[in-house]
Amino acid sequence: MSAAAKPEKTKKDLSGLMPYLKRYKSGIVIGLVSVVLMSLLGNLIPLATGVITDTLRGDPVPFQHASDAKNVMAHPLSSPALSRLIPYYAPSSRNTLAIYCIFIVVCVFLEGLLWCGAR
Repeated sequence: MSAAAKPEKTKKDLSGLMPYLKRYKSGIVIGLVSVVLMSLLGNLIPLATGVITDTLRGDPVPFQHASDAKNVMAHPLSSPALSRLIPYYAPSSRNTLAIYCIFIVVCVFLEGLLWCGAR
């Protein structure tokens, strides 16, 4: 058996899946879109947790501690621009805590729905 024959055999084996995949094209697209949306929601949850932490600490601006000029290892996304994108922020505010706790619960619920859609 030569090395050139092996890739041809693999291609033949996978080409048998194409009629099956074509029948379920919409399901595959829905699954892929669900996975992308799940990953986006999964990135919002840690940001909301950071806002909650900053609210509890009483920081005047969210993510201020991460963007200090003294911090040499500051992440590029932890800039003042990110702080300006956080709506409804007030230091040591119960309303801010309630908003972002509800936001996390909604994100987790939507992630669960999308997880079912991905399956």
